Amino acid sequence: MGLFCEKLRTKIGHYLNGLKKVEKTTLESVKSSEVKSLLILSDISMPNTLQGINQLKKAFKEMCPKINFTAINFNSKQLERSETLISDTNKEYISEEDFSFFFKINNETVKEYLSREYDIIVLLTTQKQLYIDFLFKYTRGVLLIGKKNISEQLNFIVDSEIDDVNKLAETISKTYKMMFLNN
Repeated sequence: MGLFCEKLRTKIGHYLNGLKKVEKTTLESVKSSEVKSLLILSDISMPNTLQGINQLKKAFKEMCPKINFTAINFNSKQLERSETLISDTNKEYISEEDFSFFFKINNETVKEYLSREYDIIVLLTTQKQLYIDFLFKYTRGVLLIGKKNISEQLNFIVDSEIDDVNKLAETISKTYKMMFLNN
C-alpha cells in the first residue's frame, strides 16, 4: 500500500474510531476473590512489553487465584513469534493486515476473544496506538485499567508519566493490590 493510501487509511481509522460509542462501565465487581478473567492489550513491539505482561500475570495470579489470562498483542514490527513467547496465556498476535481498509477486524480468533466479557481489561501501553485503541473500544469489561491520556474509556487510571511498559505493569499491579485487594 502506498504512503498516500496508508495516510488516508489512518485518517479514516481515526474518524471511525471517534464515531464508536463507548459504553461506560462501573466498578461493580472487582473483588480479588471473584476475578476470573483478565485481558491484556499491548503493543509487543514496544520495549519491555513481554516483561510487563509476565509481571502483570504473576502479580494478578497471586491476588486472584482463579484468574485466566488472555493477551492480544499488536505486532507492528513483525517480530518473529519465537521472540514473543508468552506462556500460560490465551494469546493472539495481530498486525495491520488483520484489519480491513476500513478497520474491520478480519482475525476470527481476535473476534472471538473480543466477544467475551472480562472482569479486568488492561491496556498495557505507554502511548496511543490506533489499532490497539480500536480493539479496546470493542472490549467489554468491568474494570478497564490503563495509563492516563491513553483512552477515554478507562475507569481505573494510572496517573503517571511512565514511559516504560514494565514499570507501568508494576504500577498497575501495586495500585490494584493497594486499592482492591481488601474488597
